[in-house]
Amino acid sequence: MQEKISYDDFAKLDMRVAEVLAAEAIEKSEKLLKLRITLGAELGERQILAGLKTSYDPEALVGKKIIVLANLAPRKMMGMESQ
Repeated sequence: MQEKISYDDFAKLDMRVAEVLAAEAIEKSEKLLKLRITLGAELGERQILAGLKTSYDPEALVGKKIIVLANLAPRKMMGMESQ
């Protein structure tokens, strides 16, 4: 079981609905897909890396709505930045 968080920690999360504009497999990764998403006019487009490769075909994600943490700090994975 994961550690429980306080309401104050939960309140810091900026969860947004994003639309997947493009998706592609990352060749050297068993799990990661590279997604180009839009968070609308206010936050614009971003690139994120998500561990969805074993569950989804990249083409099936294009046009879908997903939930993202808009205030998660960027991180380098597989030599690419996930925003």
